[in-house]
Amino acid sequence: MPGSPSEESLEELREVFALFDRDHNGYMSLSELKTMMKQFNRACTTDEAKEIFSSLDKNNDGRIDFREFVALMQPLMDEAKGEDFYFKIAFAFFDKNDDGNITTGELRQVLHNLHLKLTDSEIDDMITEADLDRNGTISYEEFLNMMSKSHA
Repeated sequence: MPGSPSEESLEELREVFALFDRDHNGYMSLSELKTMMKQFNRACTTDEAKEIFSSLDKNNDGRIDFREFVALMQPLMDEAKGEDFYFKIAFAFFDKNDDGNITTGELRQVLHNLHLKLTDSEIDDMITEADLDRNGTISYEEFLNMMSKSHA
């Protein structure tokens, strides 16, 4: 079927869905949808989010399941081909409280959950190196800068 996502794309979408399904109930709520839209530079008002949510919730059960989620994400993925899409996903993975910044605590939590054995000093050094404006957190732009250096 034309426009259908490939198996590889579906697997990527499953990972994205799991990342934004913060309560891990297998469905996306309105607040989870708003968070996701913000991460993809599609910030919207609550009313706009409700409208998007309603249009995606095809079975009118008040939640978005994976199939409904694919209908939203496939166009975004097609539009955002390339590394930027994956950097946004990675940033969202670290930004646990969805405030648009990665804190030392969030970085520690993720690295601990990934079983990476880094000292507090090494984590502090990572933040210091990436934190160009010296506000104690890593913004998305700083994250991109850090990632581009690591790929160089």
